[in-house]
Amino acid sequence: MNRTSIKALWLSTALLLLLLLGGCGAGASQTVPEAPTPTPVPTPTPCPHDWQDGVCAICGLVCTHDWHEGVCAICQSVCDHSYDGGVCTNCGYACPHPSHDRETLICPDCGAAADHLLENGACARCGLEPTFLRQPKDYPGEILAGVDEHGTLETWHFPLEEGDVVPGPREEKTREDKKAREIVVYTPPGYDPEKPYNVVVIVPGAGHNAHQWLEKVNRVNSLYPRITGANLLDGMIVCGYCDPVIVAVVEYYHLGRPIEIAVPYEQSLRERVLPFLATQYSTYASVSEDGSFEAAPEHFAFIGVSFGAMIGWQMLPGCADLFSYWGLYSGGYQNDAVLTERLNTELDAEHPIHYLYAGDGTLLNSWMPYCNRIEILAETCPWFELGKNIRFFPIDKTEHNYADWNISLFNTMQLFFKTRYVPG
Repeated sequence: MNRTSIKALWLSTALLLLLLLGGCGAGASQTVPEAPTPTPVPTPTPCPHDWQDGVCAICGLVCTHDWHEGVCAICQSVCDHSYDGGVCTNCGYACPHPSHDRETLICPDCGAAADHLLENGACARCGLEPTFLRQPKDYPGEILAGVDEHGTLETWHFPLEEGDVVPGPREEKTREDKKAREIVVYTPPGYDPEKPYNVVVIVPGAGHNAHQWLEKVNRVNSLYPRITGANLLDGMIVCGYCDPVIVAVVEYYHLGRPIEIAVPYEQSLRERVLPFLATQYSTYASVSEDGSFEAAPEHFAFIGVSFGAMIGWQMLPGCADLFSYWGLYSGGYQNDAVLTERLNTELDAEHPIHYLYAGDGTLLNSWMPYCNRIEILAETCPWFELGKNIRFFPIDKTEHNYADWNISLFNTMQLFFKTRYVPG
């Protein structure tokens, strides 16, 4: 390559470099435009909602409804109930059955059957008072004719000197035998250990053991000469005269006066028998992890018969925290003035006596004084009102025996756990 060509090539290269450098400088000096500022979007104002029949009259929104006792917590609409079996299919509201027909028990609001709701001794829905039997011939035949479903009986022993209650067969013993006492427990037909049951504790009379009340065959009337207490309970439960219950007949086997027996008997109930029933059977009471007994008095009833009733009167003032329902048959308190004083000082509003039923056979000379005592007690003790949560009922043509006591059982089981006493 000659000198002229080299010079030309050098000039061309230099010129190209100048063009390139000039282009870069021009690009660097250009101004980049800024991004435009977005126009602000206003925040929508929430609709104040003017609810009318569940729809907003302003924005047309349909309320989703949050029902509480048949009223929507959002729009305050009242549900137009569509009941099925007493429960609204729209909002789940259960009809309270404020009233019902006295004969059919049908609630006019929902069309479902509603049982009598006893309050202060009468139905709060229709005012009807329970129908009590007055003599053996009055039994409804259906409960004595025999039913296909039967409860179960179990025997338990609790030695006097030991703490445990243990199972075992029936034992023959005398009243002076202080080695062990027995409990016979009746569980109702269809007993389900997954649901809680009300409990009735029965104290037998002098010389009677725990088996006689539930297992002894008794003559009721000419049509039904042979029936036991367990048979009677079976018929009452299956035929709907009372709810399924657990019944425990608990012996005492101490000698002495009722006031002397009542103290250790109450202690055994509190410390051993009731905690045992709460752990072995499905009841509303419970035993906590630390071993303490949690009572449920509104679901426990006490029945005392003859000498057992005399023990019950001694226990009543101090045991309202265990039992809210009491049936005391053919046995009274030996000193009315002392009883009244104890009731007035030991009972309290926290543990009301929802019902106290006292009964006795009219063939006994004791029934009229017994009746008078109940009336006096209702007048002198502010915790009782005659006919509302206490009453005496005479059983016609009966003596001091199971013919009298079974009728009283039938009568009280229509009251126990179904009626509440509301003072005032």
